[in-house]
Amino acid sequence: MGPRVSAAPLLTICPSRESSQYNLMFACKKLAPAPVVVAALALALSSCSGTDERIAPAKSEPPIAEPEISVNLKLTSSIQVQDNLPLVRFLVSEDDERAYFAAVNLEQRQCAAKYGVETTLPISRQPSLMQMMTQRRYGTINIDEVARYGYELPPDPYVEAGDDKTGPNAWNPSSREIEVLNASDSDGESIGVDPVTNRDLPKGGCAAEGYRAIDGRDGSLARNEVATKYLNDAWSYVTADSRFRSAESKWSSCMKKRGYLDLKHRWDAARNDGSKSSSAMREIATNDLECALETGILDVAYAVDSAYQRVLIDRHEGELQGVLDAHREVMSRVHETLKETS
Repeated sequence: MGPRVSAAPLLTICPSRESSQYNLMFACKKLAPAPVVVAALALALSSCSGTDERIAPAKSEPPIAEPEISVNLKLTSSIQVQDNLPLVRFLVSEDDERAYFAAVNLEQRQCAAKYGVETTLPISRQPSLMQMMTQRRYGTINIDEVARYGYELPPDPYVEAGDDKTGPNAWNPSSREIEVLNASDSDGESIGVDPVTNRDLPKGGCAAEGYRAIDGRDGSLARNEVATKYLNDAWSYVTADSRFRSAESKWSSCMKKRGYLDLKHRWDAARNDGSKSSSAMREIATNDLECALETGILDVAYAVDSAYQRVLIDRHEGELQGVLDAHREVMSRVHETLKETS
């Protein structure tokens, strides 16, 4: 499904703990959807289930013998994960992603203008895929951040700067804008012909057409199914690895000494059924991270994860190179679009 202009309520992003999809394993964060809800955001949404099962290595991947660990990095910041994790180089950088959405927005506006609509649709601002896949991949890392926010993610100034839903700069599309941008009528039913100009509308409206003009297909450059699949596969292998499980056991013992008796995994600690206050969750988060630092589970997780990712990169080198080639083609169109309007 192509992108849609949306006035939807706040969405809760809380992916399943084991999959680490979008890697907010240890945070449930309220995010207002961007004016155009792109496939990249939809990809991240999954339920906050209450199961404890680990997921087995992906069925599409044959088993991998536990690879030798060849890195020794002391994690103190999620930036280290973003800068050093092997598969991250196949994700779109934050700068490229922002330029991409700016170019898409220009194409959407130009498309709407063909139907006599001067839309004020703002540029989509959302956490980057790279940020989401790395920020909490192994749980919380920064002790000062945890003391202030607990398991919640800290504010993102770039995203929040474009998140004006009620103020004087809020975007409130007219019914005419909705017709052209979404190719839908006032009842939300799809329409193929613009009722004012009597011209055919692009499939999904000008909102979707803006993405197709830049990306060459429905969806978003930020939705990188190939790299995200192998990042998720790598995490599946990590959770089954004996070295990671041993580190988890040590973390669990540390938490038990602090009075938390039934926690097997770090994501268990982040659970809140609504009965715990923010201050109580911050206290749990602080103990959780202190035990993680004391037992070295962060460093083990990163080292084991990196080892499996290198195996997956070797296995799928051609496919991943195709991702980089496609990215270069898309970014060429992005820069051309931005240059034409500068």
